[in-house]
Order: sequence, then structure tokens, then C-alpha cells
Amino acid sequence: MKSICLSVISFFCLLSVCLGVESLPIRSGETVSGTIESASANDKWQFYGETGERVIIYAFKTAGSMSGAYLKLYDTAEAVEDQNRGSSGIDRQLKKTGLYEISVEAVDKSGTGDYSLTFQKIPGTVSAPGDLDGGTVIPGIKYSGAIDDISDFDAYQFYGQAGDIARVYALKKSGDMTGMYIKLYPGDGKESESGNSGLFGINHQLKKTGLYTIIVEADDHSGTGNYEMALIKDPAAIRPGIYNQDPENGDLILDDDGSFSWYPLSGATGYDVYFGKGVSESLKRIGSNIAFPYLSFPGMDSGDVYCWQVVAHTPSGDVKGPYFWFEYRKDTTPPSDGTISAAPGSGQVSLSWSGFSDTESGINNYKLVFDTGGVPVSCSDGKTAYSGTNKSYLHKGLVNSTTYYYRLCAKDKAGNMSNGITASAMPSILSAADLTGEWKSLVQACKPSAKGPKCVIKGKISIMNNGQQESRASVVKFYLSDNGVIEGTDKLFKKVSTGKIKAGKSRDTSISYSLLTGTSASGKYVIAQIDANNSVVEADESNNNIDFGPLP
Repeated sequence: MKSICLSVISFFCLLSVCLGVESLPIRSGETVSGTIESASANDKWQFYGETGERVIIYAFKTAGSMSGAYLKLYDTAEAVEDQNRGSSGIDRQLKKTGLYEISVEAVDKSGTGDYSLTFQKIPGTVSAPGDLDGGTVIPGIKYSGAIDDISDFDAYQFYGQAGDIARVYALKKSGDMTGMYIKLYPGDGKESESGNSGLFGINHQLKKTGLYTIIVEADDHSGTGNYEMALIKDPAAIRPGIYNQDPENGDLILDDDGSFSWYPLSGATGYDVYFGKGVSESLKRIGSNIAFPYLSFPGMDSGDVYCWQVVAHTPSGDVKGPYFWFEYRKDTTPPSDGTISAAPGSGQVSLSWSGFSDTESGINNYKLVFDTGGVPVSCSDGKTAYSGTNKSYLHKGLVNSTTYYYRLCAKDKAGNMSNGITASAMPSILSAADLTGEWKSLVQACKPSAKGPKCVIKGKISIMNNGQQESRASVVKFYLSDNGVIEGTDKLFKKVSTGKIKAGKSRDTSISYSLLTGTSASGKYVIAQIDANNSVVEADESNNNIDFGPLP
């Protein structure tokens, strides 16, 4: 857990003085730092607690003349419910429900100095903004974390069943701490069931069923450093619980048009969902006995951190999920525009775009609008040509020799629309495809036979699109002619489909035709009639017949 320095929130300190408020909020899973500026002074931190919950609080001097930091825990009636009495912290089950206050002062009211304070509730969130160490662990997987301050400790959670054997290990990897210390707490707020007592880990048979919390800290809070930890459970089966909650710890939500979700629990008859800021007040139930494992977000204030929890109802009792937290910050920044190109064709315009970006919620879709009287002033103006996630669009059915004006906007996942970029193009028959061809080879090969020569015509022709627009699939017909001009008496001997051909590209086609025995094509012409069915609109329809001959 990383420290949140008291000076960072000096604005709130000033606000507290002006309003007569003496305490600052502290979250479960959070480490803060502060300064005792005079021997008689104390700092106060506030949290909401409920009867039966357990709180673990550590405070240590980090600098100054005071001999140490002294803690007092005040209940909802402002009476001292516990104090550290010379030890490093408080570990107790709360007796009341309401606002509690943590007081930090110099031991014996002697001296001044800086301190570090870490606070954890069980059950409660196990991490805080600025430090994501901790969370739900799966047996058999190794996790790493960091002890960032002398008071710091990290919390991990897992579902266990009474009788399970839990072996928890933690090993220092770097830093000046002497080693690691582990404690294991049940989910009902009762005292620790086991600790490693300075050993390498713990080997413990669970006494209860539910969500357990593992506390990992530096041995005797002797320093800081990095560590690795792992849980091994026998049996290794993952026990029933609330898993894969979304949003999870530390998520930044930029769009309130979303929902909470989690994996369904087998046998659950319904779910309750609790939500709120969870620092100075309890979470509120916003979903009661809902049937499905999801629920839409409620209204939220931008810039705030929220907590949530799911409780599943089952025939054998309720299953409580972990507390999770996330930050909501309304995305009000529109996407950045990119570039667009518009290529005219005959009766159509081909548009493509790139370079749009959105660093917050991300781009959701694009909207393309058009008009013929001028550029649309926004993407709410004009007529919609396209809306979707593609980055290109072929605008068809247009009138040649008419200018079409476009505006393209990007919309992000929070609903913000970019200003948009513009383009224009004029469809024209001159911009259409233009199919023609060129013979690469054509030969007649003959072999003698008793009934006369057996001749075969073989050749290759390149079908080219010299226009500005892709051509659709078309047919090439091959004729055997006396004079190089297609006439009604000419022999049609071959049909070949070309497929689509992009502008400026070509496609080779090979032919082979066997003549009747005893006949020859010598002195005749072979004519390739490109786009013979006239299925392609072309800029030039006069260059489709390509002849070769006379054949020798």
C-alpha cells in the first residue's frame, strides 16, 4: 500500500478547519502519512464501521523528536473503544455501528514528527487508489507485492470451507525488511485464526466457511521492500463465491452507461447489490434479490471513488462477495479527428479514413453524413450515409456530375462526438472503370492425322482496368472471325469470367480451343470481347474488343 501524504490533501485540511470538521476520511486498504506539529496536537481520521467488523490499524513514527505514534480508537459516542497502549497498532472487533475516529498523537504527548498510518477493515476493500497490492487470490498462483511504508501491510482474500487446509507462504525478495509476517482472519470479523510466528509461512485447518483475509506485512514492521506470496489449499478446489466482479479494484470508469457484473453462483436464487462511497457512510442496497448477475450503474458524481459488493442468496445461506472499488470520472473530451479520403467513381464515391483517437473511454463508432448543397455543419446535419465501426464506406446510387459534400465524426464510448473532418467528390462517368486488354501470346499448333490436321489455338490475354474505379465481375467472350470485326456468323468458342479488377490492376486469362479435325484457323482472327454482357459501367466503351490476327 502506498502512502497518501497529508500535505497532498492540504486543501481538505483547510476545508476541515473552515467548516469546523476535525477528521479526514480514510479508506479500508489505505496508507496515509501526516505530521504531529506540536506535542499536544493530534490528527484524526474517520471511517464508517459496523458492529462485528474487525479493524487493523498501524501507526509508526517516520521522522522527528517524538518517541513513537500513539493510537486511540473512538467509537460512535466519542468514547475510547481501544488504544495501542505502547504497541504498534490496534487489532479489534468493533462493538458499535456508525462513524469511528482514529486519533494519532505523539507517545506521552512528547515531541513532534511525521508518521505513517495504515488502516484495514475485515470485511472491507483490500486496496486503495495509488496502490493495487492485494485482492482475491486463487490457490496455486504466485502473487507479488510491495511494502511501501513502515506501517504498510497488504490484504488478500480467498473463499475457504471449514476443514480445508490452507498453507500460506510469503518470502521477502528485496528491501531492508528482515522478513515477512502473515496472519489469517475469518470473514466474520473474529480474531486471527493463525499467524506464522516468524516462520516461513502458516499451515492451518480452517475453522469456518466464507471469505478469509490474509494479512502480509514486514516482520516487526522492520522496513520496506518487495515480496512474493502464494496460497496452497487442500482440497485445491475453488470454493463457491462471488468471482470476476467488474468493475474491479482500481478500474477507471469513464462512462456511466454501463453495469456491474459477476460470474453467476451455482444455486443462487437471487443477488443483492450494495453501492456507495463506503468511507463515512454505509453502502446502500441498490439491487434486491435480482435474478441475473448484472445491474446497471446508478447515478455517480465525476471524480469520486465508489465501492460495491454482491451478496448471493442460496438455499444454504448467503454468500458474501468481496468489496471492490473503482473511480468514476466522466469522459467529457471528444475524440481527436483523423484524415479522410474520397475517391469518385461513376455513380459512387469510395471513402476511407484513419487516425482518429480517443485516450479516455475509446472510440465507439463513426458517423458519416453528406449533402449536395454544401458541407454539413455538424454530424447532426445533412443525411446519414453510414454509422458503424468500419473505416471505409462505398457510397453508391449517386448522380454523376453532382458534387457530394461529406463530414465524418467519431463518437466515443461516453457519447462525446468529435467536430469531424470534411471531404467532397463529384461522381462522373469519366471516373468509372475502363476495361480493355492486350494479347500476350496466341498461337495455333497443328498435327497431321489420317483425317486431316488437328489444330489447337492457345493464348493468353491480360484484362486491364485503366479506369479510376474497381470493376465488378464481367465476362470475356472469344470469337473466331474472318476479318477482326465481330459479326453474326463468327464462331463463339470460349467464355471466361474475369472477377473484380481494381483500378489500375490487371488479370491474365488463358484460353485453349481445339478446332474440328481437318480444319485450320490460318488467316483468321481471334477477338476477345471484354465485358461482353455490358455489366460494367465504363468510362470508355469503345476499347473492349481486342483482336489478334490473321493467324499464320
